[in-house]
Amino acid sequence: TQAELQLSDNQLEQAMATLRELRQVAPHHAYALRMLRHLYEKLGDWDGLHELLPTLSKRGILPEEELRDLEVRVHQALLERASVSVERTRVSEVWEQVPRKVRQDHRLVGDYATYLQERDRLDEAEQLLRDSLRQTWTPGLMSQYGELVTDKPAPQLAFAEGFIEQHPKDPTLLLSLGRLSLRAKLWGKARGYLEACVGAGGPQVAFTELGYLLEQMGEAQQA
Repeated sequence: TQAELQLSDNQLEQAMATLRELRQVAPHHAYALRMLRHLYEKLGDWDGLHELLPTLSKRGILPEEELRDLEVRVHQALLERASVSVERTRVSEVWEQVPRKVRQDHRLVGDYATYLQERDRLDEAEQLLRDSLRQTWTPGLMSQYGELVTDKPAPQLAFAEGFIEQHPKDPTLLLSLGRLSLRAKLWGKARGYLEACVGAGGPQVAFTELGYLLEQMGEAQQA
């Protein structure tokens, strides 16, 4: 009750002290743990939430889906903080600490792939996205894969083409295939994929990519 009153008066630090004291007295008090979780989130205390996660999981305090979403958001925040560290290896160290099951979430994979790209670790980013797409197809990761510029576009294209049978009219896949074909300098194939993307109601950028390609091919009027 004291913690609730402090929260209602926006006395966040005092409420935190009260709840931590309560946790020492009754470490498995479900309502107190839920309050502590919300307070950590309000304060942006991701380390506190990270420490609290095993207890929330073990005691069944949250529904499974809500717990998984919280786990992902906590690790996203920790990765983001590590990404601005002066220690270039810090983000990878934090990634290795993410539980294996949580590490498979496409949101975390996408974030970590971005941080790898920012550090010019392009081959690692490509392998990470490739492995994740093999496990679970997600348009967001395929889009990121199509935008990833490595010095080996042909193998990238061959891998991405493996999904065309399952997703023949997916505009995200068609755009990614078009972009990868452009980087592999396969102009005819690139045109086919980009035209298919436009025909499937793809995003505006598909028109831009197709217009640029047609211009390069000397078809100014079509461009």
